[in-house]
Amino acid sequence: MAINWDEIQRWDPKNLNSASRKLRELRQGLMAEADDTDGAKKRIRSTGAAVKAMKTSLGSLNANLDQLVNDISELMMATAAAAEGVWDVKTKVAECTSFAAEHTYLKIDAEGSVTYSIVSSGSSAFGKDPAEANRVASANASEDFDRYRKSEELKALIKAAIDRAGEVDDAYDKRLKAVGDGTYRSSETASSQSQGLPDLPQKGWSATEVAAWWNALTPEEKKNIIENHPDDIRNLDGISANARDEANRKVLDKELERARHDRDELQKKVDEEGFDDDNINPYLDDKNKADKRVKDLEKIQNLMGEKEGDGSKYHLLTLDASGDKDVRAAIAMGDVDKASNIATVVPGVGTTVRDSMDGELHKAEELRNHSGSDNTAAVAWIGYDTPDSIWSPETRGTGTADEGARSLNGFHEGIHAYRQSQGSDPHITTVAHSYGSLTAGTAALTTKAGAVDDMVLYGSPGGRATDVHQYNVPEGHVYASANDKDEVTGKGGWWQGILGGGEEAVGMGKKPVELHGVKNIASNGGGHDDYWNNPEFVEDASQIVANEDPGVDRSDNQAEAVTKPPAKK
Repeated sequence: MAINWDEIQRWDPKNLNSASRKLRELRQGLMAEADDTDGAKKRIRSTGAAVKAMKTSLGSLNANLDQLVNDISELMMATAAAAEGVWDVKTKVAECTSFAAEHTYLKIDAEGSVTYSIVSSGSSAFGKDPAEANRVASANASEDFDRYRKSEELKALIKAAIDRAGEVDDAYDKRLKAVGDGTYRSSETASSQSQGLPDLPQKGWSATEVAAWWNALTPEEKKNIIENHPDDIRNLDGISANARDEANRKVLDKELERARHDRDELQKKVDEEGFDDDNINPYLDDKNKADKRVKDLEKIQNLMGEKEGDGSKYHLLTLDASGDKDVRAAIAMGDVDKASNIATVVPGVGTTVRDSMDGELHKAEELRNHSGSDNTAAVAWIGYDTPDSIWSPETRGTGTADEGARSLNGFHEGIHAYRQSQGSDPHITTVAHSYGSLTAGTAALTTKAGAVDDMVLYGSPGGRATDVHQYNVPEGHVYASANDKDEVTGKGGWWQGILGGGEEAVGMGKKPVELHGVKNIASNGGGHDDYWNNPEFVEDASQIVANEDPGVDRSDNQAEAVTKPPAKK
């Protein structure tokens, strides 16, 4: 039977995630039985026909159990892949319904057909001169054509959702049939480190598949990977936060040692080359970059050395020292694997690990303390290459935000996937400043439904969207703040004067405070870097992180009153 629109609206990955967990438990039980059977066979020391028959029977049973473990492992991974696909379909359905909500003249019926209302040629032109009547008729015709084009866009989105659902269903069906008819064969036997499963994560796996695989491993298998293959998992989305922390700590010293060696070698080249008549040394720029990388890693090493009680105060969830740019890192406070609420602090221009991580961790700590440290984890996420300054060429476009958005989405979807595999669903909030709000807003355009529950954008030049419905965040859960003297957002942005077209002209979308449907939280009369000096801003943001006051919408703030447009009629 063909998959239809009415059906896919009810698709939800939770059921498949639950099935994957049950298959994991079944696999673990079968492996225990196989071990018991193998042990029983090895303990038999007697001889004779009856004993020989018993050994043969136990051997046959053991072989059957091994095959069952392989089959269940494949079913588990196939179900995880299907869950990821259903999650994708659910997101596409949400995009369709949001598109219709954005364009209220569009309607989707139960079969997925799209209709739109026609602008009346109306009586407004009747009784007027012919020229006025023709003008009104022409305007209405133009609007009707625009509505037709939007209806075609929505039809294409609905078709894409249904087509994707068909792909997911077909792929899952094929894998199930392969197990059922015996055409599936696993190369991962009982002699493998992880029977029925790859010993290491596979290229192309989704976060949901990674989570299913990781959770199926024994504690000994996980320990072996962390000890011997940390690079394969330390920044892998879908792995537990604690495992990422352990693996990143394993390589931190080596990364620092390598960075210091590279810096020293470049210093030698600088000294050997010297400077020409124009005071130019071809190695100086690379040496200066190497200096910065050493400082980045030294800062992380110092932070990781701080202890609180019997455990670490900080957890190193991301460590990316690849390339020749600044080191990218995400450091968490609290238990991301168990916390009910998780906040991700995303900074803007001029943010580096070496100079800014202390300040970003302070913001994370404030959010955690004010939202309930027992139930909240907060992450200082410097997981992208922030522009150097407000005047950097990168700030006049969206390329850096696009790159950062992909990393941020992967980070959040990885946390969500791992927690779903554990049977929990944390409340995740993004709290993003300045260019970081552009990065977070860009991420929200494509993040999977349910990964991010709330978004706070403050000091924002633009959040990429031109309508709040474009964000894959629940309706009514996008918040903004704009200080009265903030030249980046409160007075139109630096780019307006530079480019003569405002932030929308360079693809940054509207300032979030100007989007209908975005709720205002506290600001003050300060500038671009003064938000956290206002206790009311901290309080509002913390309540959102704690999922205690999703309805906050302040109307008594001067900056809000100036920047927020009247509600649509």
